[in-house]
Amino acid sequence: MSDWVKCRLLVEGEEKEIEKLVEFVFGEDCDGNEGAFDLNKIVPMPEELNETTFPTPEDQKELQKSLKEKYGSGNWYEWKEENWGTPSNTREATYINDEEGKSFYFETIYSPAFEAVRALAAKFPLLRFEFLFCSLEREIAGSMLLVEGVSGNYEEQEKDRNNPEYMRIAKMTFCDESDLYDDEEI
Repeated sequence: MSDWVKCRLLVEGEEKEIEKLVEFVFGEDCDGNEGAFDLNKIVPMPEELNETTFPTPEDQKELQKSLKEKYGSGNWYEWKEENWGTPSNTREATYINDEEGKSFYFETIYSPAFEAVRALAAKFPLLRFEFLFCSLEREIAGSMLLVEGVSGNYEEQEKDRNNPEYMRIAKMTFCDESDLYDDEEI
């Protein structure tokens, strides 16, 4: 079972502002490779948390308490969950300019990077974002619209090939359509 969630962030707005965004988010992925969507560029994790472990060993409980007071989280895992929405940076990140428009494709572990995307929209309020995510293994798919730096609620879609919105999200996040349904469902 794969724990990776496929994500696509569609971007609309003035070309100059989109160019600033592309430059802003370009960095390293979770494997240290150059990537087109670095969560640590959006919401930088305090360096001191890189030296922590999760779960926190008993002999580091005092350090964890001190870090929690200082940063709101006592270790890297909890900090990333709270500030990015996922415990690891992206992988397979790329910038796409195709018939669907300008967008970023990336994968995140366990859950979509809601918090990082919300923070990004707040930093670029002149742009309009649509955040799409899909994981066949976790049976989640949905979208979130962010306009003028403010996010709306996200909508999850039921896994149903007769649901046009679910099929649109699956297609745009490159979920393998052959895997959308078990043989017995077809």
